[in-house]
Amino acid sequence: MARGTLDVRICGGRNLSNPNKEGKICCIVYYKDQQKRTEAIYCDGPDPEWNETLLFTIADHVEELKVRVHDGDYVTEEEVGHCDINIEGLLRDGGENRIEPTSYDVWRNNEGNYGNVTVELHFHPGNFGLINDDDRLRTYVKMIWWMEIKNKQTSTYCFVV
Repeated sequence: MARGTLDVRICGGRNLSNPNKEGKICCIVYYKDQQKRTEAIYCDGPDPEWNETLLFTIADHVEELKVRVHDGDYVTEEEVGHCDINIEGLLRDGGENRIEPTSYDVWRNNEGNYGNVTVELHFHPGNFGLINDDDRLRTYVKMIWWMEIKNKQTSTYCFVV
């Protein structure tokens, strides 16, 4: 079983059939019980560009990522479509691995192609699981620090071990 961090870069979408045609649009990525979302960006056509990286902790055997494209209007959040990405090959040997930007078909209600979304994946092996020793705590704090620097956020954390 591979353990580590998975970087999921949502590059953009092409020919997406947004039900509202104009407005904000975002992607929500699911891996097991983890859920991350891109910023909702304004898009006045079918080709949004997010170019945003989301980080996931890989600690269990789950072979699929789910990407859902949503109307970013927080009132309705209507689904534009979704795609499932098989990551079994990426995690198989447990070593560092990458899938270059690849376009995946976006489907809605199991019918028709509603455009595509381009996603890049990069797996970094390591023990990023539950915090149960000092080394893992330091690694976890470094990961949060790196994510916050990358997202230009400032926060204060208190860890109880």
